Amino acid sequence: MGCISKVANQYKFDDIWTRFGDSLSLVREELSDQSSNYPMLEIMELAEALDMQPPVMPDDGHTTRVTTGADAQSSASGKEPVPEPIWDDEDTKSFYESLPDLRAFVPAVLLGEAESKLNEQTQKNQDQQTEFATETDVVVHENSEAKVDLELPHEGKVDEKVKDEEKDKERNKELDKEKIKIKEIEKKVGEKDKLKALDGASLDSLLQRLPGCVSRDLIDQLTVEFCYLNSKSNRKKLVRALFNVPRTSLELLPYYSRMVATLSTCMKDVPSILLSMLEEEFNFLINKKDQTNIETKIKNIRFIGELCKFRIAPATLVFSCLKACLDDFNHHNIDVACNLLETCGRFLYRQPETSIRMANMLEILVRLKNVKNLDPRHSTLVENAYYLCKPPERSARVAKVRPPLHQYIRKLLFSDLDKSSAEHVLRQLRKLPWHECEQYILKCFMKVHKGKYSQVHLIALLTAGLSRYHSEFAVAVVDEVLEEIRVGLELNDYNMQQRRIAHMRFLGELYNYEHIDSSVVFETLYLIIVFGHGTPEEDTLDPPEDCFRIRMIVTLLQTCGHYFDRGS
Repeated sequence: MGCISKVANQYKFDDIWTRFGDSLSLVREELSDQSSNYPMLEIMELAEALDMQPPVMPDDGHTTRVTTGADAQSSASGKEPVPEPIWDDEDTKSFYESLPDLRAFVPAVLLGEAESKLNEQTQKNQDQQTEFATETDVVVHENSEAKVDLELPHEGKVDEKVKDEEKDKERNKELDKEKIKIKEIEKKVGEKDKLKALDGASLDSLLQRLPGCVSRDLIDQLTVEFCYLNSKSNRKKLVRALFNVPRTSLELLPYYSRMVATLSTCMKDVPSILLSMLEEEFNFLINKKDQTNIETKIKNIRFIGELCKFRIAPATLVFSCLKACLDDFNHHNIDVACNLLETCGRFLYRQPETSIRMANMLEILVRLKNVKNLDPRHSTLVENAYYLCKPPERSARVAKVRPPLHQYIRKLLFSDLDKSSAEHVLRQLRKLPWHECEQYILKCFMKVHKGKYSQVHLIALLTAGLSRYHSEFAVAVVDEVLEEIRVGLELNDYNMQQRRIAHMRFLGELYNYEHIDSSVVFETLYLIIVFGHGTPEEDTLDPPEDCFRIRMIVTLLQTCGHYFDRGS
């Protein structure tokens, strides 16, 4: 029985081999691969059950994998280094990648797709007519041979003629249908030509509106409108208008590039013509050293960079332009190279396909900067371009750790405080341990410039409310405000202007809530007017062209001046 079963199994195996052939060897290979991975699956399941990381096993019998501290830490945490995103934010990503679909807004006949169908139908019709003529000649030739051949029966000849006539009728019907279709398409194309003739004058007005398209919606709308004027000559005019962008209007280049990228989905000749013109202009300007050409060079290279970010200009073109500038790293070529890197350097550096090459280019740029004796302006340009593409690694900003009591005070003053919750905040502040947090509350009160400007009066309301229970605190608030105003006059720092305006508003609101007298307001106004005048530091403390003190006085009078309509 054992021999019989072996023979039967061998027969089954031979039958399977005959039916499936080489596929059985593929099954064996896959089985061996899965079998080798099965022990690792068991290890992973065991590690998951024990809530531990699996150990790092040696790759083979001779080589052992050694992990560094960083690798061990990353493997222990189970996280891999995340590559930097290509775009800085979602708005930028949407601008360069989310392009409108012209086929959803414009009929296909206006995008030139119906013309290609017409050409295909015409060619097909010509082929059918040629085939029909050939078959007709063959039929005529056969009929002539049939007349000579008298041995064929007469009935067979009649049947063949009837069949040939039926075939001819069917072919004629098909040709008539094709002619009707061609006429319909020609009619549509004719209507399109009439539309172009009627709207030919509107192309000039459309091109005149082009420099005013400084937003995504405007340039997308103009792109759709151009599709209704689409023709080969109009496309050339559009490319010429895009190419002749004013050299001082660099802000238009991203929007022009977006228009080219949108049109490239249906009109392949637009980006190719524009790129050839830009490349030709770059090769012409690269050897020009006149000062009058610097703006044109910058416009040209920035246009190429913007097209690269829309993936219209190939990276090879950008690298060839950058290499040409680095080969002769002098004069205007430094400005051109830096502008190119500022435009699309970071984009290419963060692209996996071009990251290594861009890193090499940046290293060459730094070496040239160190070797050549560049003037300060060019040296600053090179540093800015380099760090824009490859920002220096910085440690994460450490958040300030505050005690829970301080966090609660900040929450009350900067988050919860509004017109409806002022009484609640006042009650909560009174409940605090004042011997511990009085100084911190005073510090938060003096940071009115960090909150909402419209809520400064609420801080003054809290000050007046707390004065009944903590009079020393209320006096300290007024002293700190007056001291801050005087310090601002002594320093006259531009960076403190927002802070100084907030303190003037705070002082006026304190008067409105009857926390200070009118004499304090008048003395402060007099101090602002006369401080520093008649001293050697007059030009520094209050320059003749500086009107910020006037703004301070106006802010104080706008806050509490309406109460000074009469006096004693």
